[in-house]
Amino acid sequence: MRVEVRKNMRDIENDAQSNKLTIAVRIGLKHAKVYHTIMMIVMHVCFLIYSFMYAPTPWYRFAYVIVYLFQCVLLTQIVKKEGKELDPYLRKTAVSAFLIAIVFSICINV
Repeated sequence: MRVEVRKNMRDIENDAQSNKLTIAVRIGLKHAKVYHTIMMIVMHVCFLIYSFMYAPTPWYRFAYVIVYLFQCVLLTQIVKKEGKELDPYLRKTAVSAFLIAIVFSICINV
């Protein structure tokens, strides 16, 4: 869903002109960025809560937090961009989502 929100933030003008009521069109670009930020924070908190509850030790089970740093850098860059400037971030967001899923799976199963 994060990637879809990013795509919709990128295409907000075209979607609005074609009467496509995406989340980004309905709430506006500024609020779409806030929405995306909140979703990422909630995702990170959920991963951490799961780890603390079910896999608190050893320490390397939290190695997936490294991917959070990459996602935070992406997030700070996205906040500053609009329209077609968001194009490269669609791919980066998809890759980071894939990475967090893979690394988290490895960390909790090792």
